[in-house]
Amino acid sequence: MADPMEGIAAELAALAIEDERLRRRRERLERELREEEAIRDVLEHFGDRDELDILREMVENLLGEDSDDLSRTACRDLLRDVFINIFDYVQGDYDQICDTKRELRARCRRIGFFPKERAKAEGLRALLKVFFF
Repeated sequence: MADPMEGIAAELAALAIEDERLRRRRERLERELREEEAIRDVLEHFGDRDELDILREMVENLLGEDSDDLSRTACRDLLRDVFINIFDYVQGDYDQICDTKRELRARCRRIGFFPKERAKAEGLRALLKVFFF
């Protein structure tokens, strides 16, 4: 005769495995939701703005300089050595400026990359020119 405890133990083990699967699925969905919210924030922030407008805003926000009379080239020259993740920028977390592209790449791996394909699909060509040059 089979021990009823073995059946209960097996059922509990199966439930534990299912619980772990559900936990991982929930975590993955929560991460995807956070990523989608961050992307939506970027899209709302930049909208249909042109490259010069974005560059001038960045010069003012990141460098604290008046940029009303600056050309696109002048803005790009000023921002040449400024490395910041697009999500940090949109959140106003300007303290997260990295010293090198390598540091920026490491930070992006930790907090996420903005998908280029999404920027192209949403019509944010100006954004691509600024953040992916």
